[in-house]
Amino acid sequence: MGATVTVRDNVFAPEVATITAGESVEWRWSGQNPHNVTGDDFASPTQVSGVLDRRFDRPGTYFYRCTIHTHMLAEVVVR
Repeated sequence: MGATVTVRDNVFAPEVATITAGESVEWRWSGQNPHNVTGDDFASPTQVSGVLDRRFDRPGTYFYRCTIHTHMLAEVVVR
């Protein structure tokens, strides 16, 4: 199943996505401002529309951000 995060104008919604190990997070762009999704070992291009999928196999907390808008911070919690 996994989780979906919307990349809106200047916010990730939700800011915390909780999934089970082996599931994926899908980021979906919505709005008009360009954003990216950048974690320690994954990154999307800067874009205004599109989708990024990433599977998380190990439990832990994975922080990510938009490098264009430094206040856009969020996390994936993998159980």
